[in-house]
Amino acid sequence: MYAYETGEAKTFAHRAVSASVRFVCVTALALGVSVLGAEAKKKPNPVEEPILDPGNGAPLTLVISLKDRVHAEINNEAAQAFKQALKIRGHREAQLADDKHCRGVGLCEVCDEYERLVAMVNTALDVKPWELSPVDVIDGPPPPMWSTGEQADWDRARDQHVALAKAGRMKPLRKALLTDACRGHCNVRWVERYGEIPDGPNVGKPFRLLEFQRDIVREIYADPAYWVAVLKVQAA
Repeated sequence: MYAYETGEAKTFAHRAVSASVRFVCVTALALGVSVLGAEAKKKPNPVEEPILDPGNGAPLTLVISLKDRVHAEINNEAAQAFKQALKIRGHREAQLADDKHCRGVGLCEVCDEYERLVAMVNTALDVKPWELSPVDVIDGPPPPMWSTGEQADWDRARDQHVALAKAGRMKPLRKALLTDACRGHCNVRWVERYGEIPDGPNVGKPFRLLEFQRDIVREIYADPAYWVAVLKVQAA
């Protein structure tokens, strides 16, 4: 069973269940997210790294499975980055849920520091852009409404979360945020974490979605039934 941090569930539910459709913006943004996601998923599987045969110096192929990556050795820098990121995760996730919380990535020092720490953790553990970061999950089962592939990704990230917590001499998180199980919110997070402005005076800077753009992503990818269930549990 899930234990969630309470928050503005009614606000999230309203956004997820909203029936308003902005046709032009929906089409453009959905296409952009789909293209970015498709490009990110063009990955080799399994991962291959060339090494040399100690006998004759000829190149060999070392196949590293996903399971091996989960249990890879974690250096102290990654463990400390993970530990520090969890301390300010609530701030960043609250901003992703409501742009009035702060100015957001690129304009808020806390949000920028959080994303910097997440990037350190992901780099150390070879987490790919299309995968959940171990900072984004808890030590708990995946959301039951997610697809089999999405649940497998959660399980991999959870194992890394537990390993990082152990390396950092701390307890893994057991209580999730309300938004952690929302695919709409996960997609908003993904766009702002990996998207960059492609040209103009701000080229290379983080791509920060406006709130109405976030609402479009939520309307496309969120599961309204999830938020209805959240409201029922809170009202009980």
